[in-house]
Order: sequence, then structure tokens, then C-alpha cells
Amino acid sequence: MLMNSSEIKQYEKDWISFLQHDMQTLQSCVVLLIYEKEYPLSFISYYLQKRKYALTTIDLTEMHNCSDTMLDQLFATTFLGQPRIYLIKNAWDELTSVQQKFFIRLANSYVGPHYCIIPIERSAVVGMNHKQACKIALPSMCNMQEIILFAKQECVSFPIFQKLLTSVFQKSASISFDMVMVLFNYASVISTNAIDEFTECMMPVLLNNKQSLYDLSGAFFAKKSSFFAMWRAIEPMYSIQFWIVFWSDQLMKAAFFIAYKKNGSLQQAKEIGIGLPFSFLNKDWHLYSPQKLVDGYTFLYECDYRFKDNALIKSLDTFFIIFFNKQFD
Repeated sequence: MLMNSSEIKQYEKDWISFLQHDMQTLQSCVVLLIYEKEYPLSFISYYLQKRKYALTTIDLTEMHNCSDTMLDQLFATTFLGQPRIYLIKNAWDELTSVQQKFFIRLANSYVGPHYCIIPIERSAVVGMNHKQACKIALPSMCNMQEIILFAKQECVSFPIFQKLLTSVFQKSASISFDMVMVLFNYASVISTNAIDEFTECMMPVLLNNKQSLYDLSGAFFAKKSSFFAMWRAIEPMYSIQFWIVFWSDQLMKAAFFIAYKKNGSLQQAKEIGIGLPFSFLNKDWHLYSPQKLVDGYTFLYECDYRFKDNALIKSLDTFFIIFFNKQFD
């Protein structure tokens, strides 16, 4: 019997408990991390950083020729009888239809010997009948009560974090999990004496920044037309010095990432890829060559030189035009 939306919610478990407990305590070999439409990058990143046990991530873009039989063997075979914990790192809409069907079948019937964590869009969960699978509803927006409960156990600088959070909820009824992570990071470096100044000067910028740098960079590398509307909204929030450094960093990391991937140096690629958008790491890197991206980096270096020489006139606009015309591909 297939599960409907109300039944799915009945079996969903608490995301806070998921972050705090070992996989084995969840008493299920399959965990579905259910999200709405946007891949929960910050949640999964935080989970990976805080885990207290060995975990293997699986990038299915590296296994595009992998058959169902090979995946079945992966999840059925142990080394010396030792179970493993696997995390599928790809967003659901970036999987092929064959891969999606495989993981739906896995969630409906898998009973070990390993543990498997699968990020999955909520719309895809309807149609599953394996009620033993542990379903974790990931937060898109969080209320103050659950954030306080989470932060008391996770945030080292909780008193400062709580003051920052209070200032946020004076202007908003809920905030995203991404923003919770941002406040975590700021709470770790802000002194008690600087809280008032920070909330007055920086909090409006943080709250009004509806587009993240990850989203902006993702649209940039994917050459989406939506990039320019996003850029127009977010560009005034940072200085020209920041943007030159930001785009230079993105291009150089991207160039090294592609070079490592093509050379088969996957661990180095993983390390240098930190800070690049998820969509680029999974698929858009195929669109570029390292040398052309280095040419883009050189262009930005010249922009920086002209800026410091008081001769920068719309150079970033020129950079975007050249980039979207595929001259740095």
C-alpha cells in the first residue's frame, strides 16, 4: 500500500535528534532526508562536520555508467562483515530517472547490511510503502522555539547566539536553517560588547539578503538568465573589492577542481571544491576547461589593478558579458 502525504508526515522524525544521534540508534537501514525543492546543503554539510562515526559519501555523477546490478552489489557486500554508512550526496533532481527508481526501490525494501542516507524531494516520497524507512523532515524555515532547543546543545557561544537570534525574531517570524548557521558562525567571533553594533549595522544586510552567494555562483556557472536579476539585487550589499576577490576565488577554485577531476585526483578535487556551488560540483564543471577559467581569473586580476589605479569603469559588467558569451569556457 502506497503512503499519502498525511501518512508520510506521521512517520517523520525530528531533525534535531537526527543531528545528535548515531545512525544505529534510529533503528532503520534507510534514512530519507526529506526536503521541499532546494537541496539542503547547509544541513548536510553541518551533519557531515558533526558526525562522530565513519561515513562514506557517494557522488553518483562519478558513477553515471553504474548499473542497478553494481549498486545492488555495493549495498549488499561487506568487507570482513563490517557495515558501512553511506550518504548519497546528489540532489534528487540531479539523479537520472534510473537512479531515482533504484533508490525508491532501495527505500521500499532495503534491510541491510549497511545504512544508507538519501536526500529526497518531498514530492518523490509519495509512492513509497516502506514504513520502516526513517523519514527526517529537514527544516526550510525554523521557528524560535526549535532553534533555541537546537542551539542550546550545538552552539558553543549560545548566550551571544541567543541575543543575535532575538534581534532577528523582532523582524521575522521564522528564519532559514542557512541563517541559523550564519548566526552560529558570527556568534563564535563577536564579543559581547560588539553585539549591539553588529545587530544595528549587519543584521539588516543579512535579513534582506534573500539570494545567497551559493545561489548567485550557481546561476553564474550554469549561465542562467536569472543570474542578472540576482546580481542586481545582491551586488550593492558588498564592495567592489569584495566582488573581485569573490569571483577570482570562484574561478581559480573551479579551474583547479576541473583539472583534478580530469586527472582522476578526486580527493584533491573534493578539497579544492569547498565553497563552489553544488550544481557546479555535480554537473556544470563539464562545461569548462581549466585554462579558459584561468583566463577569466587573469581578466579579474586586471580589474583589480585598474580599480587600485582609480581606472575601473564597469569592468565587472564587461567580465559578465564575456563570460556569458562563452569566451571563458
